Amino acid sequence: MSKKSKKRKKASASRKKKDGINPLVYEVSGLTMIGFAIIIIFEFGMVGRGLSSFARLLFGNWHGAVHFY
Repeated sequence: MSKKSKKRKKASASRKKKDGINPLVYEVSGLTMIGFAIIIIFEFGMVGRGLSSFARLLFGNWHGAVHFY
């Protein structure tokens, strides 16, 4: 009896190409940064005051510019 050879599928056809970071990551990070800016501008609670103080520590007199990044 002879053995039948099995045909293998090409591995490259079944794999998907990755084009870098998923665009959803950019959207979520942008919304997160906007949320942090709003919290810092209005100093909501302890978190807002803490983030505002941290911005002053890092940027000194330029801490107001952090909101616009």
